[in-house]
Amino acid sequence: MAEHFAKRGYVINMLDLRGFGYSGGSRVNESTIKVLSDIENLLKNCCERDLSTFIIAHGLGAMFLNGLLQ
Repeated sequence: MAEHFAKRGYVINMLDLRGFGYSGGSRVNESTIKVLSDIENLLKNCCERDLSTFIIAHGLGAMFLNGLLQ
């Protein structure tokens, strides 16, 4: 999906949650605080630019994002 939008001129930022997927570190042993901090830093980075921002998340990442945005 990211490649599809990037080819059409969108700036894509992706995050692989600590302890999941292809990220380094131990599997699933990272603290919730660290994971939320990673998401918050990504959002701050995106908001520093004068661009419209769309957020797509799924699974555990969506749960963390929902908690942060409330």
